[in-house]
Amino acid sequence: AYNQGLYGGQYVWLLDGFYRDHWWSRAESYTNCTADQLEKAIVNSTFYAKAPIYSTSSYQTIYGKNGTEFYRDFLHKINATKTVCTVMGQLYDAVWSIALGLNATEERLRQINSSLIEFNYRNTQIRKIFMQELDKLSFYGTTGQIEFHSGSRLGDVELYQQQDGYPPRDHVIVVTKILAISKEVFVPFCIFASLGICLALAIGGFVIYFRKNKYIKMSSPNLNYCILLGCIMCYLSVIISGINNNQMAQDLRQLICPVQVWLLCLGFTIAFGSVTVKSWRIYKIFFNSTKLKMVIKDIQLIGRLAQLLTIDVIILTLWTVIDPIKNINKPIQLETKISKSGSETIIEYKVATCRSEHTTIWLAVIYSYKMVLLLAGVFLAWKTRKVSIDSLNDSRSLAMTIYNIFVLSCTGVIVSAVSNLILDASFASHSSFIILCTTSSMALIFIPKISQVKISPVTQPSISKLEKQVRESYQKSPCSQQNLELELRKLKLIIAE
Repeated sequence: AYNQGLYGGQYVWLLDGFYRDHWWSRAESYTNCTADQLEKAIVNSTFYAKAPIYSTSSYQTIYGKNGTEFYRDFLHKINATKTVCTVMGQLYDAVWSIALGLNATEERLRQINSSLIEFNYRNTQIRKIFMQELDKLSFYGTTGQIEFHSGSRLGDVELYQQQDGYPPRDHVIVVTKILAISKEVFVPFCIFASLGICLALAIGGFVIYFRKNKYIKMSSPNLNYCILLGCIMCYLSVIISGINNNQMAQDLRQLICPVQVWLLCLGFTIAFGSVTVKSWRIYKIFFNSTKLKMVIKDIQLIGRLAQLLTIDVIILTLWTVIDPIKNINKPIQLETKISKSGSETIIEYKVATCRSEHTTIWLAVIYSYKMVLLLAGVFLAWKTRKVSIDSLNDSRSLAMTIYNIFVLSCTGVIVSAVSNLILDASFASHSSFIILCTTSSMALIFIPKISQVKISPVTQPSISKLEKQVRESYQKSPCSQQNLELELRKLKLIIAE
């Protein structure tokens, strides 16, 4: 055991029988270990198992005395104060067991007109009856309760442990530690996300203040509010994701898990979907030659946005009900510590993750839907690219936003997958891409509008000026003069609205 390293607080050796004091110091003659090595291997990890010499209970035995009285009488008869003999109590109980067993066997043999006198070693019937009667025995003897099972003694066993000033542990202690995102990582990203929320609110205030300005009015302020709301939800998902991975009650983490998924998923659809439906309106007005009059109001666009959100809500609801998102503490590392006493403590490090049984499938469904939404945005941005009325058309911003989202999202998914079990790195990469993607998209959409208002905050674009822009836009297109006049009439309807 010593040579194999099988000793210490995490091992227990059980030695059967009696051993003299300091027996290991006399064992060098038949082992290749020194006395010190043997002592190191057995101290605090060795138990000695043996039957008791006598019962210390005051309970009376079958012969009318308790175990202590038997031991005292035994020492008196051998005229000694102590003895090295450790089996006299077992021998005495064995004699009583044989006697009681023989008596019971004799009674059964008489019932079949037989006797123990007829016993010989070839008589299997008498031997079988004797074993059966031994199994039926139950009495209190010198060493305690005496019973047998299939010829084996059932009784008390005394365990002695060799200690060195302290009791050893009876099991390996496993300490679970849930790793939390370090403050050095969590706080800065919370600040960045909070600043992003403040920026969105400031832009929202700007849009409200200049809502009567033609540049702002023609860019659909109500949809702008929706874009900003979606951005704020994305920023909030970063903060909640960080809170969920820090120390908090298990029940609270269980509630937060689905919340962060809903916030990010719905926030993306609200923000990007709003830009998409705005481009859809431009597409419907300028590329619908079957109607002379078409007015698409903001309320209709919000209805379209609600339809996009409905798909998200259906997917997320099915996910939440069928395969609930749960907070799972995933083990990532084990660390073993040995104390000065030799006892072993295993520290199990875990990270809190939000997962369900079929997370990959649900994410694939959501990613597929978002990809369809991005492709629709690409189509609308391409079709409306020649509408050169900056205050009306967001095709350039939409195209740049799609490119921005696609590149950052793909990079974010890859980096997050690689650093999934490195808590700080995973949170930092995940949050960085959300914040960068949201902030840059917001800047691409709103900075041009703010710049237009700042350059000419009062001057309104006249009908003639817009008419000139439209004519210039269509000079490079194969549209006929009749179609051009039709588009001018549609434009006037939009401005009149």
